[in-house]
Amino acid sequence: MARHPDSSPQDFWQAVLNEHWPPAAVARSLRDVPSDRQIPVVARVVYKDDGEQQLAGVAVRWTQQHVCVRIGDRRLATGLVWLAPADVWRAT
Repeated sequence: MARHPDSSPQDFWQAVLNEHWPPAAVARSLRDVPSDRQIPVVARVVYKDDGEQQLAGVAVRWTQQHVCVRIGDRRLATGLVWLAPADVWRAT
């Protein structure tokens, strides 16, 4: 999607249709694991406008049912997205 060169960062943000958040209390209690334990991954992210993308990232927090991935993509407002484990796999 083309955007004007003077666009603000918010103009690029898109909703992620496959976000999979843990319960709020769990999300608030989790912290990033130390950098030496973070895992390079490929994440399947489905954007509202741009559709399905496979993006390189780093798993920084996780539970058995949720993975928080840091992705350097300006379509993400925070640079982080919670996904289901089925949407994340280790990078090779």
